[in-house]
Amino acid sequence: MLTSVGAFAQEQLQLSPRLKVMGGLRYSHIDYEIGDALRAPGAFVADYSNAQVSPKAGIAFAPARTLDLYANVATGMRSPTPRTEVRNSIGSLGRVEIADTASYETGVRALLFDRLDLHGNVWRADNSNEVRGIPPGAEFESLGKSRRHGGGLDARVFVGPVTRVFASVSWLEARLLTPVTPAANRLPDIPDFVHQIGLETGIPLPRQAAQSLVLTADFSFYGKKSLNTTGSLRSERYERLTFRAVYEHNNRYRAHLGGFAYPGSRTGESAFLFGSRIGVRPNPRVSIDAGLSYLF
Repeated sequence: MLTSVGAFAQEQLQLSPRLKVMGGLRYSHIDYEIGDALRAPGAFVADYSNAQVSPKAGIAFAPARTLDLYANVATGMRSPTPRTEVRNSIGSLGRVEIADTASYETGVRALLFDRLDLHGNVWRADNSNEVRGIPPGAEFESLGKSRRHGGGLDARVFVGPVTRVFASVSWLEARLLTPVTPAANRLPDIPDFVHQIGLETGIPLPRQAAQSLVLTADFSFYGKKSLNTTGSLRSERYERLTFRAVYEHNNRYRAHLGGFAYPGSRTGESAFLFGSRIGVRPNPRVSIDAGLSYLF
């Protein structure tokens, strides 16, 4: 059983009409109580407790009414995995510790012509002890320190009072900083990029509000991902189309129809490392769901 308790405080100060700063602090405490029906008492660690304080800070500057510059830094934690890092640590409890995380981001937001909303950023994220499960659902293994860094650009165009078109591009590189061998420095299961384009619009209906029927659709493109730490096994690229229509009437009735489709590879998203081979769970080519709700 895991008991997790947290408390946090955050404050934002407007130093001038154009400049504001933010600071925060979080306290986290974890407590594990572990049972094992296969091992005798004393042959595994049955309880573990620890705590951590994580600060964060940010700054934002607006040199113009339609332009914002910002930067953030934040720290955090990852709790030890109960089955692997805690239970199996008998005789070496000192190696069980909270994994430290730290992230850094800077970016810019701009509104052009009162219709085009642009946002670009670059970032980095560090983890003192990366873990993964092989295969998914099995025991976790420690990969050591890791670093991700990337960036992105997204745009939203408001082409009407109830219609917007959006698109984004992003790139990502993830590496292990303490690999077992120099060549085994790939952080698995991270796609090289994610790009997206989509549309959201309200459909006018007779004697209905403009947003009574809302349609949303987006088309996403995912890059290949390494499945092992050397990058010798890679998944396929894939695309996913997501769509949804929602109708609301008198704030009481709500009906929706949606789903997703994979026009290309159906295994790229679900591919995983299975020993020395690639395991897959093919997604359905098309999946559709529908529902109706009534608010009393």
